[in-house]
Amino acid sequence: MVAGMIALVAGLIFKSGKNKTVIVKKSFKLETILPANSTIVSTNTNGDRLTVHTRSEAGSQIIIYNVRKGIEVGRITLK
Repeated sequence: MVAGMIALVAGLIFKSGKNKTVIVKKSFKLETILPANSTIVSTNTNGDRLTVHTRSEAGSQIIIYNVRKGIEVGRITLK
Protein backbone atom coordinates (compact mmCIF):
# COMPACT_ATOMS: atom_id res chain seq x y z
CA MET A 1 0.00 0.00 0.00
CA VAL A 2 2.76 2.43 0.98
CA ALA A 3 4.83 1.56 -2.10
CA GLY A 4 1.82 2.15 -4.34
CA MET A 5 1.13 5.52 -2.74
CA ILE A 6 4.77 6.56 -3.09
CA ALA A 7 4.84 5.50 -6.75
CA LEU A 8 1.65 7.47 -7.37
CA VAL A 9 2.97 10.61 -5.70
CA ALA A 10 6.33 10.29 -7.45
CA GLY A 11 4.58 9.91 -10.79
CA LEU A 12 2.69 13.14 -10.18
CA ILE A 13 5.64 15.37 -9.30
CA PHE A 14 4.46 18.90 -9.76
CA LYS A 15 7.15 21.52 -9.95
CA SER A 16 10.61 22.43 -8.81
CA GLY A 17 12.08 25.82 -8.12
CA LYS A 18 10.87 28.52 -10.51
CA ASN A 19 8.07 26.60 -12.25
CA LYS A 20 10.55 24.14 -13.71
CA THR A 21 8.75 20.89 -14.49
CA VAL A 22 10.44 17.69 -13.39
CA ILE A 23 9.81 14.77 -15.72
CA VAL A 24 10.39 11.23 -14.51
CA LYS A 25 11.62 9.43 -17.62
CA LYS A 26 11.03 5.90 -16.42
CA SER A 27 8.79 4.30 -13.87
CA PHE A 28 10.14 2.63 -10.77
CA LYS A 29 8.98 0.71 -7.76
CA LEU A 30 9.79 1.68 -4.19
CA GLU A 31 9.11 -0.61 -1.29
CA THR A 32 9.50 0.69 2.23
CA ILE A 33 9.26 -1.19 5.49
CA LEU A 34 7.43 0.80 8.14
CA PRO A 35 6.94 -0.14 11.79
CA ALA A 36 3.66 -1.88 12.64
CA ASN A 37 0.67 0.44 12.98
CA SER A 38 2.46 3.33 11.24
CA THR A 39 0.50 6.06 9.55
CA ILE A 40 1.61 8.49 6.88
CA VAL A 41 1.23 12.00 8.25
CA SER A 42 2.30 13.94 5.17
CA THR A 43 4.23 13.84 1.90
CA ASN A 44 6.11 16.58 0.09
CA THR A 45 8.04 16.93 -3.16
CA ASN A 46 10.91 19.26 -3.92
CA GLY A 47 12.73 18.78 -7.19
CA ASP A 48 13.63 15.12 -7.44
CA ARG A 49 13.11 14.54 -3.69
CA LEU A 50 10.04 13.03 -2.05
CA THR A 51 9.70 13.17 1.72
CA VAL A 52 7.25 11.01 3.64
CA HIS A 53 6.52 11.81 7.30
CA THR A 54 5.30 8.75 9.24
CA ARG A 55 4.17 8.29 12.83
CA SER A 56 3.99 5.15 14.97
CA GLU A 57 4.03 4.20 18.65
CA ALA A 58 7.85 4.21 18.46
CA GLY A 59 7.93 7.83 17.23
CA SER A 60 8.03 9.71 13.96
CA GLN A 61 10.22 9.31 10.91
CA ILE A 62 10.90 11.37 7.84
CA ILE A 63 11.90 9.18 4.90
CA ILE A 64 13.64 10.86 1.97
CA TYR A 65 13.58 9.42 -1.56
CA ASN A 66 15.26 10.40 -4.80
CA VAL A 67 12.44 9.81 -7.26
CA ARG A 68 14.64 10.33 -10.30
CA LYS A 69 16.79 7.35 -9.25
CA GLY A 70 13.98 5.46 -7.51
CA ILE A 71 15.93 5.00 -4.26
CA GLU A 72 15.60 5.79 -0.58
CA VAL A 73 18.19 8.41 0.35
CA GLY A 74 17.83 8.40 4.12
CA ARG A 75 15.66 8.42 7.21
CA ILE A 76 15.42 10.90 10.06
CA THR A 77 14.05 9.50 13.32
CA LEU A 78 12.19 11.94 15.56
CA LYS A 79 11.85 10.90 19.19
